[in-house]
Amino acid sequence: SLLVLLAVLAGLALPWPGRITAPGWLHAERSQAVHAPMPARIVRLASPGPVAAGAELMALAAPEIEQRADQARLAIASLDRQIRQTVGLTEGAAERLALLEQRVARQADLAAASAELARLRVAAAFAGELTDIDPGLRAGSWVSPGQVLMVLVDPHDWVVDALVPQQAIDRLRLGAHVRFRPWRGHGVVLAGTVVDIDQDRIGRLPHPLFDVERGGQLATRGPVATGHGEAARREPRDGYYRVRIRVPAPAGLREMAGQVLIDAQPRSLLAQWGRGVMAVWVRESGF
Repeated sequence: SLLVLLAVLAGLALPWPGRITAPGWLHAERSQAVHAPMPARIVRLASPGPVAAGAELMALAAPEIEQRADQARLAIASLDRQIRQTVGLTEGAAERLALLEQRVARQADLAAASAELARLRVAAAFAGELTDIDPGLRAGSWVSPGQVLMVLVDPHDWVVDALVPQQAIDRLRLGAHVRFRPWRGHGVVLAGTVVDIDQDRIGRLPHPLFDVERGGQLATRGPVATGHGEAARREPRDGYYRVRIRVPAPAGLREMAGQVLIDAQPRSLLAQWGRGVMAVWVRESGF
């Protein structure tokens, strides 16, 4: 029996190869979420599909800012007429100086309004595929700054962001082989490679779909938010690290949630249990 016990302990002490399972988010490595820079009315929208770099994705109108720009132009034109009327008048020098100062101020107003209006034309930052256009958008509709209206993606490079628990992160290495499986079996299984491992724990989820409140797998804390903006990315309850995985890009690939299986560094079961006991002791003791 002693030999059996020694054999069991030896087996537990030997490093065994293993794999780490974690939730993952498949997405284009480069994307541009398109939203209005300010409350504005839609004038034109691009159609879904391929777009060139610099192409117009959306044109907006902001009547209040346009009115400010028009008022500044009218004021400048009026001041220019008054300035011309003072030319050649010896007693008009002081008046002309005051008018010139007013013109500088109105010119600054016009420049500020023009800069804001220029932001109302949203262009493609790179050549890609325009997707996820909000079906409710129409010319004449009003949109708010926090609303994602469409997404431009580069369809050539795709990655998976996996969230690996803190106790498993030291078993991962760059170049490790990975398999990505879509949740609920929809889509193809993709093979990939670990290309980056964060050095710090995440503060917020990289995407709301990780959140258990959105059908994901990770428990979170904080108020439940709607939408897909910054406020919707809640803080995970436990410690996780982001691991980036590069995958091939077959035609028709779409953003989706899934699960990754990562080849991990060998570790003995005895060492793994010891680390678990130590982690519990540190947490309970308050160190």
